[in-house]
Amino acid sequence: MLDNLKPQVNCIKHGVQGTRFVCLHIAHATQSKAQVGFYWAEKDDDRPPIAWCAACEDYISQPNIQWDEAFEAQAQFVTFCDVCFEDAKTQLLK
Repeated sequence: MLDNLKPQVNCIKHGVQGTRFVCLHIAHATQSKAQVGFYWAEKDDDRPPIAWCAACEDYISQPNIQWDEAFEAQAQFVTFCDVCFEDAKTQLLK
């Protein structure tokens, strides 16, 4: 799912920016102001930075659970621009 990604996104708020991804829980939290946590991985090879919430972290930290298509389907990663990603990080790391 996260392979073959476009390097840029046209954000409604910030215009053309670099592409990043967040789990759907983080995306919703940026609107609701819920504190869901913010875990992230920096850019890895051809993949842009990606972030996930505390619930996703709890899930992926379980024994015998791997980061795979099933986890990605559960997390429902959505595209964020660089600026929205950093804004979410600031908001959710308080």
